[in-house]
Amino acid sequence: IAHIRCNVAYAWNYKVWNGSVAGVDGDDMDLLFRSGSQKEWHWHCLKCGKKQIPKWGKHRARGGIHWDLNEKTRPKGREWDLDEVIKTVFYECEHCGEIFTDSARSRRLLNEGAKYYALNKSAPSWHESFRFNILSVNWPGITWAQWVCEFLKACEQMNRLRNLQPLRKFWTRRMSEPWDESRHANVMRKLVLSDYKLDTPNQWRTKQWERERIDRKSVV
Repeated sequence: IAHIRCNVAYAWNYKVWNGSVAGVDGDDMDLLFRSGSQKEWHWHCLKCGKKQIPKWGKHRARGGIHWDLNEKTRPKGREWDLDEVIKTVFYECEHCGEIFTDSARSRRLLNEGAKYYALNKSAPSWHESFRFNILSVNWPGITWAQWVCEFLKACEQMNRLRNLQPLRKFWTRRMSEPWDESRHANVMRKLVLSDYKLDTPNQWRTKQWERERIDRKSVV
C-alpha cells in the first residue's frame, strides 16, 4: 500500500492520495477513512437551512430518497412497476420534511450551497478523508429515479435468486458505504476480517457467523 511504503521511505516529505471505496465494513479503505477527518458532503435544506448528508430513505421514516408504495407502483403488493415508480421519486429533508422533486434543478440548488463537514474532530491535521455518494451527482441525464430502479432490481435479485452482488454494488459503489450484510440485506450474517496472519496463504482470513433470516417484506 502506497501510504505504508511512503511512511518508511519518505517520512520527512510525502503526500499520498488514496481514491477508492470500501469493500466491506472494517477493511483497509474503510479504516483509512474512519481514521481520517471523515469529511462528508452535506446539503443545506433550501427551506430550513439545516445540513444533512444525502441519504437513502427508510420506509415510514423522515428524510432521504423515497418513492410511493401504492397499487400503481406495486400492483397487488407483488413486483414493482418501475415506470410508475419513476414518476413518484422525491427527496425529503430529514429535519423539516420539505420535498424536493427528482430534477436537475433540485440537485443543482442543493449542491450549490453544499460543503464538506468533518465528522472526526480528533483526526490528525495531516490525515484528510472525504466521501460523497451518487445522490449528489448532477451530471446531465442522471436522475435519482435511476438509482431507485437499480436498487429495486438488486433487491429482486436477492429475493429471487439469493444473488447479493447487485445489492452490494449499489451500497459500495453508489452510496459509498462499506458492505455489511446484516445492515444492507436484512440478513443475520456479518463478515468480519481477522488479524493479519503470516502463516496463512491469503494473509487476511475471514470468519463468518451465519444465522440467515431474510425478511423479504422489509427489504424494500
